[in-house]
Amino acid sequence: MERFEVLFDVTKPAHRVRHTQGIDALMRQRGPPDLKNEFDIQLAIENHASLISKWVVEGGDNFYLHPQWKHAMDQAVVHADVPVQRKQVYSVGRYYAYWPSLVHELQGIYSDGTFLPNAERVLALWDRVTFLNAEVLAAGELNISSARFLDQIMEKTDTDTESPLGTQFDFANIDTLQLLVTYVMLLIILNRILYHLSVLSGRPTLSLQENHKDLCRQIWMCIPFMRAMQGMGSILFAAPLYLSYEGATTDSEKKYLLDYIMETAKRSGRYPEDRREVEKFVLNTARSMTGQRPFDTTRFSKSI
Repeated sequence: MERFEVLFDVTKPAHRVRHTQGIDALMRQRGPPDLKNEFDIQLAIENHASLISKWVVEGGDNFYLHPQWKHAMDQAVVHADVPVQRKQVYSVGRYYAYWPSLVHELQGIYSDGTFLPNAERVLALWDRVTFLNAEVLAAGELNISSARFLDQIMEKTDTDTESPLGTQFDFANIDTLQLLVTYVMLLIILNRILYHLSVLSGRPTLSLQENHKDLCRQIWMCIPFMRAMQGMGSILFAAPLYLSYEGATTDSEKKYLLDYIMETAKRSGRYPEDRREVEKFVLNTARSMTGQRPFDTTRFSKSI
């Protein structure tokens, strides 16, 4: 999660692009992690987010899905010498490996140049995403239920006077926050892909829209805790906030979310100060993250 914000930043300088290219080359050369070597395990896990984000934006060969790598990463989550809560984050986060191929397949369906989308292609992607969504729900709900039972994730009356929600989440620590956000963000991605496939098939599924709003609301309920983290929150959780913006349907929800995004954007110093420009960037990024449009990797301009 911590790499998404900088990788989806369209103003990123060339040295950051070269950095991710270097990580890609290094990991390919090293091969799957040695499960007896903790450094090897951590290197593979910690670089996962950077490379997945790179492939979502640029495409490319996702070696994490190669059979040897996939088996090694599944085992690495078990063998990693980290606290249980961090392992729970890893156990959900490993499903992000499928994200790039799903996004690029949907983009391909949109751009195939025919008046009517290829029904077989739409159905095949629908089946893939539905199957993955069920797996993510099974893994994620087990961990979330455990965290709730142990009062590591709690709902309470909203202390943020600007919030239109009425309730907020409180967390035992940053790992439990990251667990929930990692899980919910992935469900939002899968939800959006499924919804747009249903539209392409001519049968929009309204229940997916309702579920989308509920998922986005869970991200917004994390904002008071994120705000308490100050600058760290803006680095770690920009991507899920952007992704959830499509779910804001009332003026008060849009204002609350965009106020916080603007607040964090000022800290980073990389985005325009014009509210409309930031809103457009956020929406375009969210739609690109779910395959509705290619990423715009140009820099901000005054006429964005």
